Amino acid sequence: MWKLASALCAALMMTAAMPAQALDYPARPLRLVVGYAAGGSTDVLARLTASKLSELIGQQVVVENKPGANGNIAGESVARARPDGYTLFIGGAASAINASLYRRLSFSFAKDFAPVGMIGSTPSVMVVPMALPVKTPGEFVAYAKANPGKVNFASSGTGATTHLSGELFKLQTGIEMTHVPYKGSAPALADLVAGRVEVMFDNLISATPHIQSGQLRPLGLTGPVRRPSMPDVPTLKEQGFDVVVLSWAGIYVPAETPPEIIAYLNAQMRKVAAMPDYREKLSSLGVEPQVMGVDEMKSYTRAEIAKFARVVEASGARAD
Repeated sequence: MWKLASALCAALMMTAAMPAQALDYPARPLRLVVGYAAGGSTDVLARLTASKLSELIGQQVVVENKPGANGNIAGESVARARPDGYTLFIGGAASAINASLYRRLSFSFAKDFAPVGMIGSTPSVMVVPMALPVKTPGEFVAYAKANPGKVNFASSGTGATTHLSGELFKLQTGIEMTHVPYKGSAPALADLVAGRVEVMFDNLISATPHIQSGQLRPLGLTGPVRRPSMPDVPTLKEQGFDVVVLSWAGIYVPAETPPEIIAYLNAQMRKVAAMPDYREKLSSLGVEPQVMGVDEMKSYTRAEIAKFARVVEASGARAD
């Protein structure tokens, strides 16, 4: 009996050490679940990445949209899915924010998911109407302090990075700003251009056309470094404001997925990230491609959850 148990134990250990290919993975199509409607920025990234992954692994990676609750409906479905490597999830900054923004989530982004690979990130840009008499973040702070209770900042919705970037700026500077949430960036930008609100920390992708047309003035980027597409726009950090907020996206799987499958998928993600046409397409969308190992991405995810939790708590923002 002891010999039989030892043999079974040895067999299990050998199986755990096998590469994903030896386990006949993947043997059928994969699902990549997106928490937003088709056509949005997250969906575009998902479909571009899924197409390249399909080429590499010899199986179709099918994008499945499950919009609702700022991505939480999709998140819950993947968290409860069988951890066999066939159900993937596009997680990112919104998922990290939701971890503290929603008090009654039925799953934990930190505990119920395992990271597979990073896709990329993009900063927001602090923009103001051309008529506002400020040209730097410092001048904006002085303006806000001289006009207490009269400064409003727009966002694409409560809990979005466009919202929490503004809240973080408030915390860093001590100024008063009233948050005005909109149903997306487009209507928020329209009111900003018209001067109905004073500032927005918008996604670089949607703000760029208004900057290029001369309708909005950029004061600083929320990224850690300047962007090649806007070399003359400094970061907020280099101007003395510790506001670093990125919209980022990566692929995750249920937490109990075998590590050899996660390692295999991470290796494929690295290959995708090295494809020139893929990198060029991401860059055209304002997204900087990124490569992370599994452990690095795990640490990054936890740090983002913790960072946004501090901002959510300090701002009092809630979504339920």
